[in-house]
Amino acid sequence: MAYHLVAHRRLLTDQARYQRWRDALARQHIRIDGVFDLAQSDWHHALAHAINDGDRVLALGGDGTLSSVAHQCVAHGWPLAILPAGTANDFARGLGLPFQPDQACRILQHGALQRVDVGRLNGRLFLNVAHIGLGAEVAWSLHHGHKRFWGAFSYLRRLLKLLSGKRRFSARIETDGEVLVGRWLEIALANGRYFGGGHLIEGAGLESGTLTLVAIRARPIPKVIIAWIMARLGRPLDRKLVRVEHVQQCRVTTRRRLKMTADGERFGRTPAQYVIEPQALQVVLPVAEPINDSNQGQEDRRVLDQQHDVMLYGISGRGAELVDRYRDLAELEALAPSAAGELQQLAAEREQLMDAFRQEVIEEGGLPKAGNPDREFIESLADRWLSSLTGTRTAFERLQQAEQEWLDDIVTLSQESWPDPLAQLLIRLSQHGHHCQQRLQWLADHSQ
Repeated sequence: MAYHLVAHRRLLTDQARYQRWRDALARQHIRIDGVFDLAQSDWHHALAHAINDGDRVLALGGDGTLSSVAHQCVAHGWPLAILPAGTANDFARGLGLPFQPDQACRILQHGALQRVDVGRLNGRLFLNVAHIGLGAEVAWSLHHGHKRFWGAFSYLRRLLKLLSGKRRFSARIETDGEVLVGRWLEIALANGRYFGGGHLIEGAGLESGTLTLVAIRARPIPKVIIAWIMARLGRPLDRKLVRVEHVQQCRVTTRRRLKMTADGERFGRTPAQYVIEPQALQVVLPVAEPINDSNQGQEDRRVLDQQHDVMLYGISGRGAELVDRYRDLAELEALAPSAAGELQQLAAEREQLMDAFRQEVIEEGGLPKAGNPDREFIESLADRWLSSLTGTRTAFERLQQAEQEWLDDIVTLSQESWPDPLAQLLIRLSQHGHHCQQRLQWLADHSQ
């Protein structure tokens, strides 16, 4: 079985990003029979001539890339495999796919084909979420440089700027036997489970045979911001502010023609007609382990209890977030190429250690989804915002401070009793953290 890799030229020419995925594919002995550039208008014709029965299409990128590739996969009946290398990766998140290169590539070896739903907006395929209103305005106004520096926070940063203006609009929403008329800030139709870098859409599912309508009423902006933050932290939605319905089709008409987006890409302007296309796409997904007499499920084989799960999750979440911050800092234009290269190298080393750490937690029976991500989310948002307003040296110093806080957590964690493999990995993480601190100090001293 061979894979045919499809990605955008921006990623294919970014050696730091592309090389780590190529290395992971090689380590997992994945056979790549061709690489196709989405920027070429005839890429799908070239792929159609190259692909054979039993081969799979491998999409490397974010939701926009996946949507473009999936359109051709549905049209030709090609199976799709995914390597999530985008900004938010919400569609891959909804499928339960890992974001780490080695873990994602292992799915290609051991995963199985399953069918999932796709959505259609005015006849054009989308995978995850389609927006009218604020979400569309954010996506239309962001460019690639914003996404690379801010990562998933680029969407929130732009949203806060847009909220300062008058963004309300009048719309008529016609769903399965129901009509909603009013003034709105946002109308979204979701096929996937997540949007905006990890916010869960209540009740949405890729195998449900329905789209999830999320319509946000026009209300005072402070209330909207507070509701967004609370929802992002896992709190229940304010039903007076947000209308949620599960529909098979929906039509939205607006008084003036408004911009639309889907999967982070521009999709024209209203009016909009949405429909669900059940089980239209074959995707390579992880295979769940069966429960039998010799393996009676996760609870019977667990070594780690819930308290330890939470502690390990904090280290894992903060470590992954620091990897992103190293790469963000490396993208600063004022940074010398040698300094940027060293930051990318430190990020790659940390990422490899974090992959090993998370895998060992799973081997010991841990539940990597346990824990509370609120602290990482809020503190990282504040640090990235402040770093963008200050000079390069201050950005280094703030990253040093975040690194030290992470190291302090590791020291506290090391005082607990752990299985030997985990204990050894904690030592390696601590050693790498101290090495990073030394290099960050040197780079700060020699920055402009």
